[in-house]
Amino acid sequence: MSYKVIQSWTDKSFSLTKGDIVTALDHKPSQGLVYVTKQNSEGWIPSSCLSPVDFSSAKQAPFVLSGIYYLVFQILEPISTFAGASTWFTNTEWLFHSLVPAPGTQPEKLSDRTRMAVWQLGNSWFLLGLMSIFVYPAVKRALPGQIRAQEQIVGAVLAALAIADITHLVVTVIGLPQHVLYDISSWNATTHGNITTVIVLFLLRCAWFMGIGRQTAAKTVSKNH
Repeated sequence: MSYKVIQSWTDKSFSLTKGDIVTALDHKPSQGLVYVTKQNSEGWIPSSCLSPVDFSSAKQAPFVLSGIYYLVFQILEPISTFAGASTWFTNTEWLFHSLVPAPGTQPEKLSDRTRMAVWQLGNSWFLLGLMSIFVYPAVKRALPGQIRAQEQIVGAVLAALAIADITHLVVTVIGLPQHVLYDISSWNATTHGNITTVIVLFLLRCAWFMGIGRQTAAKTVSKNH
C-alpha cells in the first residue's frame, strides 16, 4: 500500500521529506511503526508520519507524463514510429527515394543489401514505438504517485531520445544536398518528418525537463509544505 509522508522523518540511514510517496512492506501495529521503501532506501517510520493514499485506480495516481506530454510521448510518437516502420517494410523503394526530395523522378529498385539495411532501420523505429508503449505505463504501475522516482526513469528515457533527436538532425542536415536543405518549399513529408517533427519533439523534451506544464517532485514537495 502507498502512503504520503505528512511529517518529515530522519533516521541514521533513512530520510523522508513531507510530501514523499512511499510503499509499505511491513507493519508493527503494537509499536506504531511501518516499514516503508522509497527508491533504494527503506526503514521503519512512525505510522503517525504517514497518511494512506489509494492509487487503486490508475487515473488517480499522479504521473510525470500528463497533458501534452502524455499525448505526444505516449500516444502520437509511438503511432508515428509504428507508421514509419510499416512504411519502411511495405513501401520500401518509395520511402528510401523520398529521403532526398527529387520531384519528377521514379524510385529505383534497391539492391538486396540496401533493402536489408532499410528494413533494419524500420525495425529500429518499431523498437522505439515499443519502448514508449511498454516503458511509460510500466513506470506508472510500478511507482504509483512516486513522482521523484518516476522522473528518474522517464527522464533517462527522454534524455536518450533527446540525444538521438540531435544526432538525427545532424546526420539529416549533413546528408541533404545544400540546395534542398535551404529550400524549405522543396521539402516533402519525409524531410519535414526528419527535421520539423524532430525539432518539435526535442523542444517538448526540453520543456519536460524544465518542468513546464507538468507535475514535478519539487512542485509536489513545495505544495505539501
